[in-house]
Amino acid sequence: MSESPGELAHEATLLERGVRLLHLERDPDGAIAAMSEYNDRYPKGALTEEARVILIEALLERGRTAEALVVLHDIQPQNAARGRDLTALRGELLGRAGRCSEALADFVMVLRVEVGDPAEERAIVGRATCRASAGDFAGTDDDLASYLVRFPNGRFAGSVRRTLHR
Repeated sequence: MSESPGELAHEATLLERGVRLLHLERDPDGAIAAMSEYNDRYPKGALTEEARVILIEALLERGRTAEALVVLHDIQPQNAARGRDLTALRGELLGRAGRCSEALADFVMVLRVEVGDPAEERAIVGRATCRASAGDFAGTDDDLASYLVRFPNGRFAGSVRRTLHR
């Protein structure tokens, strides 16, 4: 069922309000409220994925990681790049929640295709962290060495080098 131009315009207005509140006004609580209103009014709207991403960002700003994880589980990203990023994020949050067996599945999904993007970088480090917590130190070292080959000047390169040289 296609939406009328007026409905789509209203959806876009609600989404824009959430973006403005979060990124310009630095009001994550206001953004959460705006995206909650969006989700109540348009649970299957044309901009649902974008609204959920804004909601996730706002929840993370507030330290509400468990709620962000719930929202992440509901997303089926249409955009491949965004999908990789959201899958890596979900893996990171699962790992932080002590749910490394679930996190590993997300990291493996991201690592199936090597593209050298930030999601891949985070997935390698996330998988290494989960492997370490499970006592798989050989796997951890393999991941960390792989990270340095793929991202020698990457975001985590310094800490990876320090970890490998202990």
